Amino acid sequence: MEENFTMYDIADRLGWKYIQRSKGYIKCPFCGTEKLACNIDAKFFSCLKCNHKGNFYQIYADLYGISDTDGLKRTQIAARELRNMFGSGYVSRTRKEIEESEPEAERRPVEELDKVYCDLIRITSLSDAHKKALMDRGLTEKQIQAYGFRTVDPSMSAEICRKLMKRGHKLEGIPGFYFDTFNNEWRMNTWSMAGIYCICPDENGYIQGFQIRLDKPKRDQKYMWLSSKDKLQGASSSSPAAYFGNRKATKLVVVDGILKACVCNCFNDDKDTAFIGIAGAVNYKHMVKMITRLKERGITHVYNAYDVDELMKPVCNGNYKDKCASCELNCHANDLIKSECPKKKEKTDGLKRGSKHLEDLANELGLYYKRITWNMDKEGYWKEEIKGLDDYLLSLRLERRDKYEERL
Repeated sequence: MEENFTMYDIADRLGWKYIQRSKGYIKCPFCGTEKLACNIDAKFFSCLKCNHKGNFYQIYADLYGISDTDGLKRTQIAARELRNMFGSGYVSRTRKEIEESEPEAERRPVEELDKVYCDLIRITSLSDAHKKALMDRGLTEKQIQAYGFRTVDPSMSAEICRKLMKRGHKLEGIPGFYFDTFNNEWRMNTWSMAGIYCICPDENGYIQGFQIRLDKPKRDQKYMWLSSKDKLQGASSSSPAAYFGNRKATKLVVVDGILKACVCNCFNDDKDTAFIGIAGAVNYKHMVKMITRLKERGITHVYNAYDVDELMKPVCNGNYKDKCASCELNCHANDLIKSECPKKKEKTDGLKRGSKHLEDLANELGLYYKRITWNMDKEGYWKEEIKGLDDYLLSLRLERRDKYEERL
């Protein structure tokens, strides 16, 4: 007979202690070992320490000392008791079903987010490899420390939650944190990916969340938000805009990237200029709200410094190998007369729409607006060498350093 409960259900009902629930490791109810030696799956139990093993009928009978009685085998008696325990209407839910039914919590105020995230920075560290990667982008050790960069270690997810709760924090409604029903513990949703935590502060200096700069891109994505949307007691990151710089600045430079805005500000010596970073030029919702608020503070200028691939020449050069093979135009990078690339045209049109939103907002608020460009050819197209403002500013710094060293 196919039962409507599993060994996990029995473990939950009998209060067995999990050592690592996701892999079925428990504290053995027979010998008490807490090492990764006692394991369960949906129907089977096995302890390498005391050699107890069997299906849930055998284990239940062993645990409660059930013997053959009145012509019934002990496993038949165990099966009857287990069915009575759960009832005929009980249906075991899969982990996926549990997670899909879990409601989010209401997102907590930014002041509370800031307290949790600041302590997250205090209890974590930055690896030497990630520190070097940030210094290669032009940051100093002092700047790296000041902006709280930390290494994302997915294996520390539950441990970090325990440390934060020990400090008195409640994690409900904090983006990135959720209660894992299956493992019966709080966890961080780092997408099981390693990388670097990059802070996302608002214009008042409160940390609203983190973007994770992934060590290995996931489906071509280099960045992912620390978010627990659609998870029990979790909350969405909401993809906020980030503010870096003097709070009294009257000039804003808008770039498409949270880390990018931070790096650009580290290269900036003008106290009257601040940087806003957004997660992509088309992700402008929270940028609009932030600039509208900053208008009341007295900002006067808005500079568009989105990546200049918006201004690349939309001709075929064979860059999109996955698209080129099926392109109806059948154009080739080495042709004397190059055709317009539909993929590039689609991309540049989308990026230009993002720029148009920023320009329209500046005009609506009565602010000076200008598009900043770099690495352009004589025709006004991007040379396809230096895409981001942060990379451009770093190249200028390295160029100045090289020229200085030549004079020595």
